[in-house]
Amino acid sequence: MFLKKLKNNKGMSAIIYVFIMLICIYIFAFIIDMIAINQTKYLAIREAAFVARVAGRQGGFESSKPQYYDNSEPYITGPRMIQILTKAFNTKNINSWEVTVNGRSLYTNTVSNFQNDMNVRLSVSYKWGFLPKVLPMSPTGNFSVKHLVKSERFVRYEQYQE
Repeated sequence: MFLKKLKNNKGMSAIIYVFIMLICIYIFAFIIDMIAINQTKYLAIREAAFVARVAGRQGGFESSKPQYYDNSEPYITGPRMIQILTKAFNTKNINSWEVTVNGRSLYTNTVSNFQNDMNVRLSVSYKWGFLPKVLPMSPTGNFSVKHLVKSERFVRYEQYQE
């Protein structure tokens, strides 16, 4: 029935076919881009949870292993955590990201004592792949992942004062 109507319109069928093809291209580009962006978001959420878990377990990050930290489990320093994140984000070609603990970079010491709150925030920039080439839109976007964790590390500082 639909094809008979198209045949009777003499010339309008070509215009309708063009519009249908454009809509199909837009939908296909949107689906491809959404798959890539969702993979980026999944990676960011996974890595932010990892940073929050380690920050809570260690009581934050320091530039070197503190003397009060026991040797029964490995200590991940702030610069080492940045190396781990860089390696993970390089697998998806994500170059623009930032992680903070309590508003401070991992290159600085971010230590919290037992049961203190720590805000872990990971911000990631992503790029649309196909859709900005066919529609007038911004090719980049940003999103942040936030975690609130409590420090599990209890430090008796009086034992380690010099």
